[in-house]
Amino acid sequence: MTKPSAHRNSIIQLHKGGTRAIDISKRLKVSKKLVSTTIARFKELGTNFDRKGRGNKRSVINKAIIKKVRDRVRECIKVNAQNYLDILKNELLPWSKNHFGNRIWCFQQDGAPAHKAKLVQDWCANNFSDFISFNQWPPSSPDLNPMDFSVWSVLESQACAKSHKTVESLKKALQKAWEAIDPQYLLATVDAFPKRLQACIDAKGSHFEKN
Repeated sequence: MTKPSAHRNSIIQLHKGGTRAIDISKRLKVSKKLVSTTIARFKELGTNFDRKGRGNKRSVINKAIIKKVRDRVRECIKVNAQNYLDILKNELLPWSKNHFGNRIWCFQQDGAPAHKAKLVQDWCANNFSDFISFNQWPPSSPDLNPMDFSVWSVLESQACAKSHKTVESLKKALQKAWEAIDPQYLLATVDAFPKRLQACIDAKGSHFEKN
């Protein structure tokens, strides 16, 4: 049983002495609801203790359940990592070579679990001329991510000019908008990246604005 609060004891004692509920509320400076609830419980149970079994229930969690959940999460990450790697191999890398040729460029990801998988990290390190691994990049830095500070706004303005009734419709619109972006715009975005890094360094990691 739950031990009653000090207010409950005082409320019951005043109630037994004939003090009205509204006067108890004013005297103890507590809500009328607390007073009325406490008195009602006292009349029903003859005590100001809570009913047995009240309160939050303990969760039935053991090591076996935790292990099962962790194994499932690891399996999902493994599958997503392989799917993501297939996209890098078959789509992103051929596209980048087609548009940028042998130009030296840097490949950056975010902290998505599939991106951080060892399978993906090792492949990227071996196949991109310059690669920033996940443990070298801030977890949230949109001002230093070309997709965030430049590209997404263009895609959004084109793909979301009208509403979409299905996810598939949105995907097709984004794909069309991506294919329509001028490679020169992307090159300019990439060239702006070192300047933004320097601005961040000059600001000692604090806020900065860089066009």
